[in-house]
Amino acid sequence: MKLWHSCRFAFSSFFFFLALTPSVKGPHEGSVSTSWRTMADVELHPLEPGTDASSPPPACPDKEGCDDDGDGDGDEKAETWASPLDYLPMLLSVVVWELGFLQFPYFWYINGGAFLLLYALLLVLLGIPLLLLESFIGQFTSSNCIEVFSFIPAFKGIGYSHGLFLLLMTPYMVVYTSYSLFHLVYSFISIEQWNLCGGEWDSEGCVPEVTDMWNKTENYLDFPSLALDMPWRFLPAVFVTWVVIFFALFGGVRVLGKLMWVTAGTSIVLLLALFIRGATLSGAWLGVGDLFRLESYMLTDIRTWTYVVNRVFNSLNLGIGITTTMASYNKVRHNVVRDVLVVSAVKVALEIVVGLAVICLLQYLADRMQLPLIDVVDMGLYLAYKTLPAVFSLMPQPLLWTCVLFVLVFFLCIPFMVVSVQVLLECLLTLLPPRWRRRRWPLLLAVCGAGFLLSSLCCFEPGRYINNMIDWGLGIVGPKILCLLVVIIFAYVYGAGSIARDVEMTSNKTISYYFYFTWISVTPLILVILSVGLSTYIFDFYIPPLTRVVACYFLPVVVIYSLCYVFRDDCCKKLQFKAKPWGPRAAGDRAAWKRFCSEHPVRNSLVHRTF
Repeated sequence: MKLWHSCRFAFSSFFFFLALTPSVKGPHEGSVSTSWRTMADVELHPLEPGTDASSPPPACPDKEGCDDDGDGDGDEKAETWASPLDYLPMLLSVVVWELGFLQFPYFWYINGGAFLLLYALLLVLLGIPLLLLESFIGQFTSSNCIEVFSFIPAFKGIGYSHGLFLLLMTPYMVVYTSYSLFHLVYSFISIEQWNLCGGEWDSEGCVPEVTDMWNKTENYLDFPSLALDMPWRFLPAVFVTWVVIFFALFGGVRVLGKLMWVTAGTSIVLLLALFIRGATLSGAWLGVGDLFRLESYMLTDIRTWTYVVNRVFNSLNLGIGITTTMASYNKVRHNVVRDVLVVSAVKVALEIVVGLAVICLLQYLADRMQLPLIDVVDMGLYLAYKTLPAVFSLMPQPLLWTCVLFVLVFFLCIPFMVVSVQVLLECLLTLLPPRWRRRRWPLLLAVCGAGFLLSSLCCFEPGRYINNMIDWGLGIVGPKILCLLVVIIFAYVYGAGSIARDVEMTSNKTISYYFYFTWISVTPLILVILSVGLSTYIFDFYIPPLTRVVACYFLPVVVIYSLCYVFRDDCCKKLQFKAKPWGPRAAGDRAAWKRFCSEHPVRNSLVHRTF
């Protein structure tokens, strides 16, 4: 009976944890100092205590502050970008990856201006606030997606869920990336496959039959048929992709930042080249008007909202730990607000350019085939590896433009793959002893080798079913609910007012009320609606059982880890989770932060300090 009462008390504590947990306050939160000194007056270097009676508190005013990591390895995670600007191309390369190129134009065209309006609305109310929150918590604590929850260890399972997501998705997406290399090489080997007009590439009178065109490109470009008949042909491309990932990460983060400048710059140049080529085709602009048609009923159509929500989450990679981990390589005083706003603006601009370019190219194809534009609009693999190559086959210099297309797809895909493996590596280093951080390359080699084996399985017939489960189930619910938990923890447990004050310290500017109000009201409300609606969708509509299991990948990780934390003193004594203080990792930065907090107090952790 005593055991029963103990278990009941433990479960009650767990389920009412959020409601009963007091807000985590920063140092000197209750002080009434009226100083309005800016961050420019606070030096971010180790402060010498005792030199002045009015000097700020020392770097280690208490026992827990002396060891920022809690385990004596505070200096192990000292890797940073070579330049403060390196985070900008990394973030741009990750959020403007192939999903925007292969899917955005399709959803924009079939939904018209309603999609663009709702996309901009949810980007402002949901995407940008979440992107800033995830970036900031990683930068401010110099912690990856697991370590960032150390100040409230019961929810470290959120970080492990991020790692599990990338572990399941990365091998499959590397195969997706390798398609571009395969088709790039095959274009030179069998260039006649592109010919739809009997050898005359620029024949003015060439109007191929629809069935002939699709039949000639189907066997060559359709991945499922190749996966069943000749899967071994993809293995060299998969191997080369993993080799590229290995060498991109071999030199560490300082080299990775420079590579991201190359991928981001090359992608933008190639995108603009495709846009200019599509815009100069005869009659190409006839279909652009359909992109901006506004039909009011689509604003309330649940399908339009579903497309928009998925585009926001998938394109910004929210709820999977990538942004948090990569932002941890920033200096504490990096202006992450500027980066998020700049990247968001550039992202929207590039997606509009991509949409216009694709529709112009498809309109040209529709005119040559004497079909309505809606009959040739496509997305995903078929757009990149069948429809657009068919367009280029009707143009002069088809080999040049197909090569531009495949190189562009590769440069849009590979940054996300590289960053995903880097985050997986950081998650593994969190679980291993600190000495592994000094012997990083053998672990990287092991991760890439294991990844190649898993990716190879995806090339064969059984892998098709695994790919479908991952593609349809992995991102349905998990990232949304994990984002909701992150907002609850940092906007309500730690406090949106405290977060706003900490952002002010790093950027030297008072944070906009826009971010503050979205964190405490609009964003969590939208996430609650999405989480409930999508969870209901999984069980109300026919979704295969295994896909449901994949969709709920995060539940056992979050719940089991939290239960282990609750029972740690009874049956899990080896799992002694020690809460670590919130704040910058380095002693000098932490001392400057405490000084800033004492001079810019917030009277309540939930309230913006200027109120």
